[in-house]
Amino acid sequence: MTTSTIPSQPPQIVLNPLPQSDGSCQFKQGLTRIICSVNGPIEVRARDELPKEATVEVILKPGIGVGGWYFCSQIQYPFN
Repeated sequence: MTTSTIPSQPPQIVLNPLPQSDGSCQFKQGLTRIICSVNGPIEVRARDELPKEATVEVILKPGIGVGGWYFCSQIQYPFN
């Protein structure tokens, strides 16, 4: 049995590859590529606002296949 090896390549990082996001980053090494973006905050109505809580939503979108919503949780910060 033979195996082929891919030569190790140095990692590459690109900042702000997605200009429509508030912030983004791309990491590449070999055949692996990861893109991350940050968007927000989204304005809420004053009556719905919870100043001591925040919601974080993570959406995973693989290059091949179907992605989806995986985690959404209320995070409480120790605001004084």
